[in-house]
Amino acid sequence: MRQRGGAPQLPSGVCGSANTLERRQRVLFPADDDWQEAWRRFAADGIGGPGIVDHLAFLVMRRHGLAEVFTNERHFRTAGFEPLF
Repeated sequence: MRQRGGAPQLPSGVCGSANTLERRQRVLFPADDDWQEAWRRFAADGIGGPGIVDHLAFLVMRRHGLAEVFTNERHFRTAGFEPLF
């Protein structure tokens, strides 16, 4: 990611993804089963693994068929998602 004038230059496609989500105006909420499974996976991973919020996001994203994520956190790539920066 190059910077111009101190502001980060976003990769191509990021703005298009944001516009698509904005048009849909949907907020995805975790189901009760997502919470239970996220806590189970978090406890199994131990220190250094993804946090509870990451596990919850993985489950919700998979349930909704989402593959791209607006983050640069390594746990998402390791979990099989495509970070957008």
